[in-house]
Amino acid sequence: MSAQALSDRCGELGLLLPRPVLSNLENGRRDSISLGEVLILAAALDVPPLQLVVPVGYCEDIEILPDLRVPVWDAAKWIDGESRPVIRMNDKGLRISFDGEPTIADYYRAHDAAIKSWRLLLERMTEAISRGETASAKTYEAAASRSVAEIASVRHRIHARGLLVPPAPSELTNLPAPEQSAGLPE
Repeated sequence: MSAQALSDRCGELGLLLPRPVLSNLENGRRDSISLGEVLILAAALDVPPLQLVVPVGYCEDIEILPDLRVPVWDAAKWIDGESRPVIRMNDKGLRISFDGEPTIADYYRAHDAAIKSWRLLLERMTEAISRGETASAKTYEAAASRSVAEIASVRHRIHARGLLVPPAPSELTNLPAPEQSAGLPE
């Protein structure tokens, strides 16, 4: 895509980025870029914003802090919330490692996964019913019920962390409110 085409596309999306600005960014003559500009550029280029910040697949490592380089995939996991960095100073300078503690993003990913699992089980239950497989349908129904409990549990954990709980699927009208599910496993 030419710089002018990219500039035009950014304008269509609501933020004018003139061609000279894009050229300065590309050539390193502009030393900063706003988050809004990153998001518009990502939308205009039809790539995830993360790809503009961390060039996964295009280099081995990246400087994430002055004089601190990490493998590009580790940087991407940090930026997208998949891992949490532990940064320490030692005699060789700054060092980073990634701990195994859950991140905020992990809670929301678990919520999405539980809902996806529940919907898949309902779909399989419906298919089993349509084929007249009563035993299989009951097995899927029981699994879907356990999946609803998992959704409620994840929602409770999100609430317990003081985070905003994502909306529940409209089909789950009897799902307890996160603050009412204190007896659920952590």
